[in-house]
Amino acid sequence: MNKKVSRRDFMKGAAVGAVGIAAAGLFAGCGTAAGGSSPTPGTPEPTTDPPTGAPENSGVWYDAQYFAKPDPITDIAETVECDVCVIGAGNGGCVAAISAADAGASVVWVEKNAGRSLGRG
Repeated sequence: MNKKVSRRDFMKGAAVGAVGIAAAGLFAGCGTAAGGSSPTPGTPEPTTDPPTGAPENSGVWYDAQYFAKPDPITDIAETVECDVCVIGAGNGGCVAAISAADAGASVVWVEKNAGRSLGRG
């Protein structure tokens, strides 16, 4: 058996095999077990009752405190005027601040971490 297989023939065969395996996986779960559609013995029947210990459904799906107006901030020490205020000195903050400064805007750049910032990457 001295037949050489070209790279193109190998790729064709691999593609056909991959499609066959994918199709077999798709159709494997299509049939019912032993011709019936009854659940497996020991499987509980589905119910609409809430689980034991579950809270009553109040219809409210959000936390009302999230939408409450916060208390006003009264201890403002300083007000700074600028064209662009960038919060954070991460990768995106660095690019935003430098781009705004290059475009001629007055930039205030705020970072919560004091000291040196060492980057990796």
